Formats: sequence, structure tokens, C-alpha cells
Amino acid sequence: MSAAAVRAFGGPRLYLQGPGALREIGPVVAGIARAAALVADAAMLALHGPAVLAALRGAGVAAGGAALRGEVSDAGVAELDAALPAEAGCVIGLGGGRAIDAAKAVALRRGVPVVTVPTAASNDSPTSRIFVMYRDDGALDRVERLPRSPEAVLVDTEILLRAPPVLLRAGIGDGITKRFEAEACAAVDGITPFGTPPLRTGAAIAMHGFATLLRHAPQAMADVAAGRLTEDFEATVEAVILMSGLGFENGGLSIAHSLTRGFTRHPGSAHRPHGEQVAFGLLVQLHLAGEEAMLRQLLPFHARVGLPRRLAEIGLSAGDRAGLERIAEATLTAPHAGHLPGPRLTVAALRDAMLAVDALARSTDAPPNAQEHA
Repeated sequence: MSAAAVRAFGGPRLYLQGPGALREIGPVVAGIARAAALVADAAMLALHGPAVLAALRGAGVAAGGAALRGEVSDAGVAELDAALPAEAGCVIGLGGGRAIDAAKAVALRRGVPVVTVPTAASNDSPTSRIFVMYRDDGALDRVERLPRSPEAVLVDTEILLRAPPVLLRAGIGDGITKRFEAEACAAVDGITPFGTPPLRTGAAIAMHGFATLLRHAPQAMADVAAGRLTEDFEATVEAVILMSGLGFENGGLSIAHSLTRGFTRHPGSAHRPHGEQVAFGLLVQLHLAGEEAMLRQLLPFHARVGLPRRLAEIGLSAGDRAGLERIAEATLTAPHAGHLPGPRLTVAALRDAMLAVDALARSTDAPPNAQEHA
């Protein structure tokens, strides 16, 4: 990387996290626009929409909302856009990844800022500029980017605590990859989603996010299952949504996320949660990078949290070599597949790495305890 290269760092203007954070939405949005449009899936719009709209109007913000009912596709976004108030100078995304992506798509279409309000800690989309567009049949179409990061992110942990534990598990799987992907990107002078070489700050945040998850995530999984709002849960949410988001956008991605391009095209793994796909992908990346000690450290962590360690746990078979090769071929078309030190990656090498991780996991009676690694 040239010492003279211009490098970027970006993130949301405001991030609020904690129990009751949603109650701040009125004054937060009032500082952005005089009118707002609320986008949510039908269930979240029914559950939280009335309170959100009342809070906005109470703060002097004219507001109306609509539910996302189809895909986040060109046609679906156009239909949603038409159902929202035309005068809105801000779009609010309330819900999971689809609702937040839809809000970003409408905001881009209108050229206005977006505010995100996640209702589960399943990924880091709330903090990022990136969103995914699909075809009407549900297949992935393309990845788009907002011209700037969300104006505000409101993370109400009382709401997130009520989400199914499987969603938090997926978020943990997504979050633990970012340290190693940022390190790999920097090692080969790669480019981040901001389109520049990385500053060191993104990798530092990603590393702290990884350490936070090792220390707090196993207990957070137990706490969310029991409905306990604890510091372990708060720390895990912060690592999953904020640190992970800042880490990947400013640090870059590598093989762990590239593999999702292949996994989503195989019928066995296509519908596994994104966080589970990348969690297995991280193990593959560590094997390819020769980081066997870290790979062996993460196997018991995966087991304790419930993340996949074996091909069968993401719907694949070690005996399906042709299927694994098709996954590898698609993976190598990802823009960040080259962000890995060492020889140029081949289909055979990637296939063999998936098989090697699977064999190691099956041969290792990994105890469901990673506390000593925290």
C-alpha cells in the first residue's frame, strides 16, 4: 500500500444503544428532517409502528409508514416508495435486515438520509451504507451503496432481547469474522467498501469486536434464552452491530464473506443464515492462511455458541465434491476473494480447505467451552 494513498473511515453520525433507546427517536429524527417515512415489515409495523409514529409527531415531525410486503427488488421498492409520504426528508428502517435494506433503497431513490432501528442483533447492516437488492423471485440481484452512512442508529436492547436466540447467534457468527478479514485485506493492500486502502482504525475496531465476542457471546446466548438483559448481552450487541459494521466497512472483507457467494448458490446451504455461512467460512479462511492454532481455538467457541463447524451443519456433504467445487468457483468471483496473502487461490485449494475443516471438526471432540480463550 502506497504511503501516499488517500484512505477513508466512515460510520453513522449517531449511535444510541440501550434499554428504551427507541424512545429517543422523536428528537433524533427532528434534528434531521421535518417529515419522515417509516419502513418496516408487517409484524414490526403493527407492534412498534404506532408508538414510533406518535413519538415522531410529538417531536414535530410529520410521519407516515408502510410495510414491506414483497422482496427488496426494484419493483418492490418502487411500490413501497409510492406508499410512503412524498414529502419525507428522512426514511426510517425498523426491523430486520430486509426492512432496513428496503429503507436504504427508498432513501437512495429519494436522495434523503436514512435512520436505522434494528429489532434483532442478527447482522451489522444497521451501521453500514451497503444494502442488497433481490430479484422478484428472491434471488440475489446486486449490492448497492448509499452515498453516506446512516444518520442515526437506534438499538433498543429491550426489543432485541425479545428476538429469537437464533438471530443473535447469526450476528455473532457474522461479527467474529471481521478481525481476520480486515487483517487479510490489509496484508495484500486490498480495498475496503469505501473504495480506499484501509486505515489502521478499522482493523483495531474489528480486533476489539472479536475479543468482545470471545469474552461475552457465550454468556449472552444464555442470557437471551433466559430473557435477561445483562452487560454480556449489551457488549455482544455492540460488537455485533457497531464494531462489526465499522470493522468491515473500514477494514475490508476476505474469503469468509466471499464464500457466501458460493453457499447461497447451493441448494443445501442457500437458506442457512448469513452469519452461519460466514462463521464456517472463517474456519476455511483460517485454514487457507495457515492459522491452525486460531482455527483450533475457534472450534470449541463455535460449538459452545452453536455455530457450524462441519459441512453438514450448513447443509453440505463432504461426499459432494462437485457441489463443493461449484461453491468454490462462485466464491472466486467475489470482489474480495483476492484479499488473502499467499498464492493465488484456486478452486481445488478452496474445495480442499472446506474438506480439511470438516475433517478436523469431526476428528476433534471440541468441548462446548471456550472460556479459557476469552
